[in-house]
Amino acid sequence: MVSIVKAEREDLDEILRLQYLAYQSEAALLGNMDIPPLKQTIDEVISEYEQGIILKMISEDGTIIGSIRAKETDGTVHVGKLMVHPDRRHRGYGNRLLAEIEHCYSGKRYELFTSSRSKDNIRLYEKSGYREFERQAMDDNLTFVYMEKTGSDRRISMNMNDNIAYCGLDCETCEARIATAKNDNELRKKVSKEWSELNGVEITPEMINCSGCRMPGVKTVYCDSLCPIRQCAMQKQVETCGDCP
Repeated sequence: MVSIVKAEREDLDEILRLQYLAYQSEAALLGNMDIPPLKQTIDEVISEYEQGIILKMISEDGTIIGSIRAKETDGTVHVGKLMVHPDRRHRGYGNRLLAEIEHCYSGKRYELFTSSRSKDNIRLYEKSGYREFERQAMDDNLTFVYMEKTGSDRRISMNMNDNIAYCGLDCETCEARIATAKNDNELRKKVSKEWSELNGVEITPEMINCSGCRMPGVKTVYCDSLCPIRQCAMQKQVETCGDCP
């Protein structure tokens, strides 16, 4: 199981290496390998660490597979450098990192930006409750889309999307839920094989049945009985960890 915690100073080199890897796809999309995330130095990352918060997402073996950072200025939290290892994408980790950094600055106004070409990023941010408020054309090939969300928007967006799990993961993208919704046995076999290798236990295709963490219906054994986050949130009657009093 992955976890998200605040990064330590000694993590910054590894996070910067992940950044260089994760932003290759963005550079390819823009047709420009000279974008700022690929040019950032370790001294600049240290400066951001000292002025704000950097979170790291850790895999089961302790490897950093994701990160996000933010800094508050005059009541606005500027969120940036959301990254997930290319091999770990499309599992809801980006959504979870966003929710966690917002929790670090609860009740504030959040602002971020991305390229107008980054359609996947824009969809992710919109799904998390962000709304576009400005565009800036940098040149003929690059336009930045600025997006914002208030603390009240954060609560509303979470309430509106029942596919957001208690921990912040997006169940809509979970292959176990997709296999259940489509009754796709081949996908169940694929997921059971991946989860068995990941967790070091035998997970059969018959176990891959889940309607989603907060949706009514069937659950996997882990989601139903073993997940401590789900049990805690249900006991406290909150919709996400970010709503915990």
